[in-house]
Amino acid sequence: MNQINQFISTVEIAEAMEISHKTILQKLEGANRHGKHTEGVIDILGRLNLQPSDFFTKSSYVNSQNKEMPCYNCTRKGCEFLAHKFQGEKGIRFTAAYINKFHEMEQAITQVALESQQKPQLTNEEIVDWKLNDLHKRVKELEKDSVTVNLKLSDLHKRLKILEAKVAYRPTVQMLTRLTPRKNTWYKKNRNRIWGIRNNRDMELKELYHIILE
Repeated sequence: MNQINQFISTVEIAEAMEISHKTILQKLEGANRHGKHTEGVIDILGRLNLQPSDFFTKSSYVNSQNKEMPCYNCTRKGCEFLAHKFQGEKGIRFTAAYINKFHEMEQAITQVALESQQKPQLTNEEIVDWKLNDLHKRVKELEKDSVTVNLKLSDLHKRLKILEAKVAYRPTVQMLTRLTPRKNTWYKKNRNRIWGIRNNRDMELKELYHIILE
């Protein structure tokens, strides 16, 4: 928990000094001008058989255009190297920025260490008891959930029975008695007379009409 990486990105350094990040990279990697390479801090460290990784480690970041760009993570020693490379107000501003940054990181490490020490150290038996209590709570919660589920199932079962009873119930429809026509209708009474008259083809329709109405 107390292993916090203590370094500052060259991107942060450039922002603190209000200069371009490219300028910081040139200080570290050197620059090629007119076909000649000017040594940077990393070149000098390598020439002196010193480990550059003790001071700077290559990294990357994503810029505002969402592009991955190179940068370096600087340790405290690396920041001191860079501070000597800048003179005047910029050097002072950078020195103050990195000192404050590392001071904040050291405070964070100290705080984490104190919190770790304040935590009670549990014995194996206490750890087992704690786990058993946790399992017991979970079982109780599952039992409550099981009771709730059973109640819901019982309610659904009752509703299903009611629906089944409604479907099974079919009201009996009484057979409708077919209406029989009245026997003594005017047509039946006069049928023979009408057809007897109709068979006489010489009779006009008007005369037939008057005979029927009589």
